[in-house]
Amino acid sequence: MSKQYLIATIFLAGFLTTAMPPLWAASPAEEAIDKREDLMKDMGGHMKAIKKILGGATDIGTIVEHANGMATLTNTLATDLKVLFPVGSNQGDSEAKSTIWQNWAEFEKIAQSAASKGAALKADSSSDASSAYKAMGEVCKSCHKDYRAEK
Repeated sequence: MSKQYLIATIFLAGFLTTAMPPLWAASPAEEAIDKREDLMKDMGGHMKAIKKILGGATDIGTIVEHANGMATLTNTLATDLKVLFPVGSNQGDSEAKSTIWQNWAEFEKIAQSAASKGAALKADSSSDASSAYKAMGEVCKSCHKDYRAEK
């Protein structure tokens, strides 16, 4: 094997491994699905913890901690909605219904409402958070009812 052939082979191998995306890389739609599923799981975790705290459990953190988490996550949902739900990201394991993109303006309103209810939950967390928790839960239920498919 000539020295020039060896150099050309090494150069080509280096170019191919750095210039081309890996074949196993997730598509933009798959990345969006993963991001929103993580966000929704985190929101669900905070809501479950708040429910337990309101029910008298005290070993799962403070209500303020979980309310702050909900405020942050619902704000992220509202501000990053197009990134989390790009057109065509209702494929594979996604639970997103196609009605999201058919009724985008309404879907956006629900996301904004979630951010508003998340902020209210945060504001009420140091006093009586029961009504703010229920209002937040109603927004979650309405969105899931119309825009989330059952697994």
